[in-house]
Amino acid sequence: MSMLLELMNHCGNHFVAAEYRNYHASIEGGVLTSDAEVIAGQYIIVSGSILNDGLYKVASVAGFAATLDGETENEEFDGTIYTLRVPKAFVALASEIESWKTAHPVSDLASESFPVGYSYSKAGGGVGGWRTAFSGVIARYMRPVNDVEGAL
Repeated sequence: MSMLLELMNHCGNHFVAAEYRNYHASIEGGVLTSDAEVIAGQYIIVSGSILNDGLYKVASVAGFAATLDGETENEEFDGTIYTLRVPKAFVALASEIESWKTAHPVSDLASESFPVGYSYSKAGGGVGGWRTAFSGVIARYMRPVNDVEGAL
């Protein structure tokens, strides 16, 4: 899962601009064909497909065909396409968090044991993870109710 989608899910905020529910769509060779109105550079969420649920950035648009950045599988489906209005500052925050995670690898697991039965102990203290480190900035994007049904 991309850090951007993980951050959106954490905040319950995907910045939904419009919801195209139960639309027949197809993805072939990385091109989404649907009635959803999208523009190049916009993020979308595909939901209800079997192979392509996820967050994508629209690379280019020609009529009803949108070329998507990212790996896709050929598929026809009836699902929901959410068009998003993700602020540039939020995208930058996700990138900053990704860099921070690389520099501060953490695990809340202190030890594990497998002989006979499984046991583990959690680490005490230390770095609290990206959610703690960025909680002040993240707070301004939080929503009380998730804006995408069955978030990915």
